[in-house]
Amino acid sequence: MTLYSGDVSISDKQPGENMARKLKTNPVIPECVADLKGYPLYIIVAYWGLRNNKTLTTTDVSRNFLITQQQSYDVLTYIYQEAQKQITATKRTLFNEHKRRISAFRILDIDKGILRTPKKEIAYASYDNIPTVTMKSTRCEIQDSFTELRRWMCSRKTGDRVEVFLNA
Repeated sequence: MTLYSGDVSISDKQPGENMARKLKTNPVIPECVADLKGYPLYIIVAYWGLRNNKTLTTTDVSRNFLITQQQSYDVLTYIYQEAQKQITATKRTLFNEHKRRISAFRILDIDKGILRTPKKEIAYASYDNIPTVTMKSTRCEIQDSFTELRRWMCSRKTGDRVEVFLNA
């Protein structure tokens, strides 16, 4: 399941709008934990890590749940620090290909009482509603003749005439 090889659209992106801001509104729930829909995201992420028996990193969580890496970091930190009584997890420090430190978490056990947490009407997206990626050119449009003149002044050759731009 590759989510970032042409499955997310930024074609309707407004100037200055962060793509991650669009993705953080409704996380997507993977199929293996679809039965937990309605529970808080940290419970779903913990069960996802336990059922897949894999080490969780912010990159894995953000790609599979379509949330920002900051949100995935917050969820993993909450699992490790705040939910210690219900979720048993270990933390390891790994190094990526650029020799940067990455925190990796492995979920060892989840208390069954955590599922007594009342389900809420939490809006989660589905993989069907994700727009497709189309890369657009980010070339700026010339807004007025003054902008065009400024650009010409910075890139002009010696001896070029100005009247062409002022009379246009």
